[in-house]
Amino acid sequence: EDEIVDGGGGDCDEQKVRHQGTRRPAGAVPSGTTRNRPASSPAEAAARALLRVDPSDAWSRRELAVALTKLNRGEEALREAEESARIEPRNSFSYSVLGHIHRRLDQLPEARIQFRHAVELGVDNHDALTALLELARTDKERKEELVFIEQQLIQQVVAGDGLVTFLELTRPILE
Repeated sequence: EDEIVDGGGGDCDEQKVRHQGTRRPAGAVPSGTTRNRPASSPAEAAARALLRVDPSDAWSRRELAVALTKLNRGEEALREAEESARIEPRNSFSYSVLGHIHRRLDQLPEARIQFRHAVELGVDNHDALTALLELARTDKERKEELVFIEQQLIQQVVAGDGLVTFLELTRPILE
């Protein structure tokens, strides 16, 4: 006999059922979840509630993408992050979120592209600067990224956060 399963072992609420929208065989776990990991989270619920009020809110879409990523729902997270970038194409953080999702999905070349784009849009984005250098595997790659960041520091008007981060990131590499 079929039963509705929420994937988290807890009570199955209507929101989860509607979101997953299926009846599953007894013992089945919804795609993208495990028995020990909930299919939903308070962060996901909050972001979805905000999006019901304003579906064009790019910040809420980024927050939803982050929540979905933490739930190992990468493809859904990518869709939300891409929509955020479509809504706010000049927002550096939209591309940072995309970079993190691609990294989580082990799509490292695409993650690098997204982090670089985030830096191009806002060199004061500490998160993008740090993540970009974390992806560099060799000293040569790290130096290439540092040259790129330095060029962005020269080209952009900065608040100072990017410069401080740049100095923090370069010190261990250049010493």
